[in-house]
Amino acid sequence: MFDPYKLQLDDLKNRDPKYLETIFSIGNGHFGSRATDPLKPTHDGGTVINGFYESSPIIYGEQAYGYAKNHQTIINLPDLRSIQIAEGDGQFFATEQLISQTLNLKTGIMTTESTLTSPSGHQIRLALQAILGQHRQQAAAFRYTLTALNFSGPVRMAKQLWLDAADTQSDDPRLARSVQTLNFTHSANENGQQVVVTTDRSQLQAGIKIDAPAKWELTLDESISSSFDVLAAVGPIVDAAAAYPELALPESFDILAKMPKPIGTRPGRTEMGRSQGMTRLPRVFTINGAKKPMTSIMGGIAPNLLSLI
Repeated sequence: MFDPYKLQLDDLKNRDPKYLETIFSIGNGHFGSRATDPLKPTHDGGTVINGFYESSPIIYGEQAYGYAKNHQTIINLPDLRSIQIAEGDGQFFATEQLISQTLNLKTGIMTTESTLTSPSGHQIRLALQAILGQHRQQAAAFRYTLTALNFSGPVRMAKQLWLDAADTQSDDPRLARSVQTLNFTHSANENGQQVVVTTDRSQLQAGIKIDAPAKWELTLDESISSSFDVLAAVGPIVDAAAAYPELALPESFDILAKMPKPIGTRPGRTEMGRSQGMTRLPRVFTINGAKKPMTSIMGGIAPNLLSLI
């Protein structure tokens, strides 16, 4: 049955991975995440924070008045979706088939299901659900569900906040460019990991925190599903000279998913539409001395006001 609030893989003719990464990407205004293959991170994937960039000088053949002096390049931070899965003997699983992909526009949850295969022929079905906080815009949560299809035994999990090198060979201006002027401060323990990235030229810093250790082990039983959640926080952008603030993780995947979505509201306004430090627009307007409701002037000034109400 067709659901207008769901974008599904079967609705699309184009199955190019880069196209799917884009069309199923999710964001909340503060940061966004592309729908990359979690077992195959790429330079096009990663986490992007709105306004976190590095600058570099623009070299011209000759200078003229008014020319821009610096590039501003948005920085790809570590991919929060990525994970490595290996058998007990160290053989890595790779994605064999993308089964389904669904973006639920009501819940904000993006779900990817795929079949993984190891060199020995063992198979796992992986379902990955991802959600970014709308009210808590620094929060994200990921639920991994693994089902062994033809074996039982231990699997090794690895989830690290790494950065994949950008493609510097392509002439395509749409592709990410490698930024070499970044400094990383990485910390990890049994409770999780955090990386803070600082730019040399723009003098900004931003951080990511997850509650997953770098490596752990999970035992799978054939045809029985096992799930675990990874909670994440994508922090604010601060001046490079400042001490980076402590990042607060969301309580759980379920709590983040059940938070009401701010549909039809603006930042600074409650769900009931009451103003918080802003003036509420009137529902009746005076035009040429006559009072008219907004709905009767849709062809006039109302279209410009709808986005503000």
